Amino acid sequence: RRVHGDSMAQRLQYFGNVFGTYANVTEDPTYVAGINRVGAAARASSKDYAEHASVQSILVRRGRLHAEILRTLRRTLAQEQKLRRKYIAADIAVQRKGLQATEKQRSEVVRLGSFMRAMQSLNLAEKNQAQLSSAVDFKRELREFVRMQIDFHKRQGEHWLSALEAVEAINADDRIFA
Repeated sequence: RRVHGDSMAQRLQYFGNVFGTYANVTEDPTYVAGINRVGAAARASSKDYAEHASVQSILVRRGRLHAEILRTLRRTLAQEQKLRRKYIAADIAVQRKGLQATEKQRSEVVRLGSFMRAMQSLNLAEKNQAQLSSAVDFKRELREFVRMQIDFHKRQGEHWLSALEAVEAINADDRIFA
């Protein structure tokens, strides 16, 4: 599966190479410099797009991992709820029987209650730890992603601004068409 940045990088690389061939058409050095500068900007932009796409895919994989951790927590909580329902049903049954409840039934309720409380404590600790660490990780990753976007687009602007300067310097009078 191709990432958008990869295909954009390939198109920009092709564009830069094509522009490089146009530089041989004329003898005017400003025209050649402008064409070469646009081609160089496209190739540099292509390289940045390829790097940018790979970093974005890493961030997407991290997001999927975070989602899997949350799914695991949900499954664990569902198991805890199932155990809690079993404990409550056993406790209600013992209470209804009152003195007729057997020692085995009473010990089963105590065992289920102890197990349920241990599982609740463990799940609560895991949930809190996962929420805290995932919030911290998510904030850090989003901050890095935003900074990466800013740097990427800043570099893109620098590539194309340098190309624009070279194009503006081409020795051609376009006032006659204005």
